[in-house]
Amino acid sequence: MEFKNTLNKIKTLLSIEVKLEQMTLVDGITVLEAESFEPDYSVGIVTSEGIVPAPIGEHETTDGMIVVVEVEGIIKEVKPVATAETEEVEVEVEAAAEVPAVKKVVDTITKETFFAEVKVEIEKIEAENKALKVELEAIKLELAEAGAKAIVTNPEPAVNREMTALEKFRLIKQNLK
Repeated sequence: MEFKNTLNKIKTLLSIEVKLEQMTLVDGITVLEAESFEPDYSVGIVTSEGIVPAPIGEHETTDGMIVVVEVEGIIKEVKPVATAETEEVEVEVEAAAEVPAVKKVVDTITKETFFAEVKVEIEKIEAENKALKVELEAIKLELAEAGAKAIVTNPEPAVNREMTALEKFRLIKQNLK
């Protein structure tokens, strides 16, 4: 049951169209509709007003199957009209063969979704990387220009002049301390 609910949620999230199966009952008028005629799937009767949950009971189809409904609108069991053991074994083998196929579909959908998300993230990172490279080049150019302007030597030579009496006094006083 959990597997089926999970599969239905994945299909809904991925907006995958769910194809419903239909079976006509032996009366030739009533049509049952379900996502799959397997236990725990919901089943309804197609009417002109829409789909109505199937009533409790056993519903025999023209395909030679009996759909057993114990809770209104939920399939309890699907069994063949003839209850020979060989036919039951064939139904079980067919159902077991379908599970791996469904699992493969779910795995494929999951992987496609995951890799699509990863691809989007990679594209975002690549775009951000390109923008950062452009910004880095602009900063390098700015620093190169600023560095060339910052180092300027003074072309004037230092002038040798005589110290005044006051400057000599301060120098001597400073050396005595």
